[in-house]
Amino acid sequence: GGSVATYSLSGKELVTLGATSNGGAIYVFNKTGEGIVSLEAGDYGNGEVGVWNRKGKGRVYGSQ
Repeated sequence: GGSVATYSLSGKELVTLGATSNGGAIYVFNKTGEGIVSLEAGDYGNGEVGVWNRKGKGRVYGSQ
């Protein structure tokens, strides 16, 4: 496992590219550090895309 992250000038994490137990993953954060998008492999190796608003409400879409 491992990851590469980018940060804003204020030190907030913006994008992380990494490895999970199911495969690769990309996570995107807004300017206040809240997670807003995830792209990753699900439990069965299928792709999943998650999107969230600033209140933490969202949904994960995956292939069957």
